[in-house]
Amino acid sequence: MPKQRPDVEEALSWLDQVSQEPDGAKRASLYAMLADRYRVSWQMYGRAIEMYRKSLEAHDNWEDSDEVRMRLAKLLIHLYGRDGFKEAEALKTARISQAIRIEIERKKAAIERHEQKVALERQCPVLKAVVGESQNILEVCQKIIQYAASTRSVLITGDSGTGKEVVARAIAEVSNRMFGFDHRVGHF
Repeated sequence: MPKQRPDVEEALSWLDQVSQEPDGAKRASLYAMLADRYRVSWQMYGRAIEMYRKSLEAHDNWEDSDEVRMRLAKLLIHLYGRDGFKEAEALKTARISQAIRIEIERKKAAIERHEQKVALERQCPVLKAVVGESQNILEVCQKIIQYAASTRSVLITGDSGTGKEVVARAIAEVSNRMFGFDHRVGHF
């Protein structure tokens, strides 16, 4: 039998010890600690979700259960997107209801921005070179399309490394213009 990684062996050992803890509140706390370890140290998110659930099953009303609920809700929202919203909402308590609602709204906004970027990239495949999905990046992509439709010259300014040449190439390709980049502009 192949030897497992040391961190996996450690996790399995912990899991065995935690499952045998007779005190429900302590077992819940230990499951939460193990979930944090899976999530942060080992980036094993599916196992972290499982451990957070076990923590809540072991003792739902211990003093840190709202914190565990919030961590579980965040993982569900960020990993599963829309598919995790319903389960995350089911974890709400009076104390964390607003925080869960805010996390869901943030994820919904990120999903919407992603869908907008994909639609823009379908319209103009060259926009795949413009990396990111923030609201500012979406505005840059929309400006590229807008300026490409014009016959006027475009002056692109910005700090070194901000993607001026990527934007210039995208405008040129979308508009079928000749790509001419004057490197002297902005140099003293």
